Amino acid sequence: MRIITISRQFGSGGRELGRRLADVLDWDYYDREIIGDLARKSTGGKDDIGSILSSHGWRNIPLTFGSTFSSVYNPTSTDLDMLIKERQITQEIAKAGQNFVVVGRDADVILKSYEPFNIFVCASDEYRLTRCLEHENRKPESERLSEKQVMKLIKQEDANRRNIRRIISGTEGEAHEWHLSINTTHWSLEHLAKNLADLMNSYFDQRGWDAEKPED
Repeated sequence: MRIITISRQFGSGGRELGRRLADVLDWDYYDREIIGDLARKSTGGKDDIGSILSSHGWRNIPLTFGSTFSSVYNPTSTDLDMLIKERQITQEIAKAGQNFVVVGRDADVILKSYEPFNIFVCASDEYRLTRCLEHENRKPESERLSEKQVMKLIKQEDANRRNIRRIISGTEGEAHEWHLSINTTHWSLEHLAKNLADLMNSYFDQRGWDAEKPED
């Protein structure tokens, strides 16, 4: 089993890159929306989660790309309970034994014992602002945020993600925790995914790596 985790700055295109990479590699794909949906649908039993994963039930969850601020984090007991459940779901995904790409949820920390390849995706503020404004411009004009409001929320979401990582791992993320950092500012994500897939195949093949389930 081979695992790639992607951490990212908000608006950097990391989620879209992760999905494109999974498609090129023909691996399973998970992100916040999918893991959250699995957490809500499952009864909490391992057999229940395993049934959803073995049938690739995640493929039935609709995906949308484009930055959204609906997930801005405000810690409450309910949110913390969900983080714990999502952590369990992430661990069950790994135990299912399929190659997969997972975006966010601090999966690099949660799945450390599986020795995944960890990627951090970043971009310039201008690039991230442009991506977010493109999403805003698809909304009715009366619902659109101003450029100033969008930039403020980008910074807030970055802070929220650092906060979640502190909760999960005790750190805000250090450079050495990722194998590769990618600045997407001047890249086509489609082109980047194809090149990255070649690199990932080379990396795992060179290591002869297929992760085993860690001993309990």
